[in-house]
Amino acid sequence: MKKLLVKNNKVIAGYTSGDAIDRTGYLSAIVGVAGTGSVTVAIKDSADGSTFAPVADPWVFLGENPSATSTGLVNIDVDLTSCRQYISFTITGTDLECAVVLGDLNYQPAV
Repeated sequence: MKKLLVKNNKVIAGYTSGDAIDRTGYLSAIVGVAGTGSVTVAIKDSADGSTFAPVADPWVFLGENPSATSTGLVNIDVDLTSCRQYISFTITGTDLECAVVLGDLNYQPAV
């Protein structure tokens, strides 16, 4: 998420766990979660937006464990290059507020 930062990102504020996201053109994401206690994030993908399966790529979370314990904001980096067109995050925890930021367009937007 480097050049033309504003035009290279798509923010999905108030993301609800399990909602489908069309990630066409985006190669990465950040899942931002504010809550208390333990937070876990899992990702599924789909070619048609209706039939989802867990993503098999062990590096989708950049080799890190997609869970944390926090009473504040947790950002989880996601590499989407191995994912199909639609993705869905399952986010579990207590008192959660979530947002997803898609980034790294695979093309350069017009200025």
